[in-house]
Amino acid sequence: MILKRRLKSANIQASTFGCIRNNLTIRGTEYRPQGNNLPIAIVCHGFMAFQDTVGHYAVKLAEMGYLSYCFDFCGGSVIKGKSDGKTTEMSVYTEVEDLLAVIDYAKQHDKTAIKYLEEFISASRQFEN
Repeated sequence: MILKRRLKSANIQASTFGCIRNNLTIRGTEYRPQGNNLPIAIVCHGFMAFQDTVGHYAVKLAEMGYLSYCFDFCGGSVIKGKSDGKTTEMSVYTEVEDLLAVIDYAKQHDKTAIKYLEEFISASRQFEN
């Protein structure tokens, strides 16, 4: 079921979306400002979090003119996650697969530039060094 609602700020349309990865449904929210050929931003939550913890970033990006997406990783959210999957079956590799599935979903619906914003978790800093 796709739910749509209009946000008060900047005339943003918020709607739920779902896409499939290995028979698991990834669920998220799309924030669409007015306009065509918009750049795309995908916002990912950190470890043991869920899309609502980073939704404000996606809203802000939509206010700046980006078609933005946030989603729950499969199995990545114990308490409030909406995507399928078990926490015991997720890993950094499955998170990458989830992100690629969302990128493919976004590309199918809007063929424009994609930007990525990730909420950094402490482990991600190790890859910068």
